[in-house]
Amino acid sequence: MDHLINLGRQLAGRRNQLLYTQADLAAISGLSIMTIRAIERGKQGVSIANWVKVAEILGFELILTIKRMNDATGKSNE
Repeated sequence: MDHLINLGRQLAGRRNQLLYTQADLAAISGLSIMTIRAIERGKQGVSIANWVKVAEILGFELILTIKRMNDATGKSNE
């Protein structure tokens, strides 16, 4: 869950850098202000499609990478 909080903070920071209000971002994205707030707070339950939409509008590119795995079990180290 900390990952979502960190991502939300990055998105909020970028929104502020671009001088968009949450209302501006809601209007541009077609999402509600409540959804924008939930994303910026890193709340669970927001669809991945909405996270990606907001990230793209703010100029982010989301890239998935394989993280380091435990050699013995093949499971994530986290």
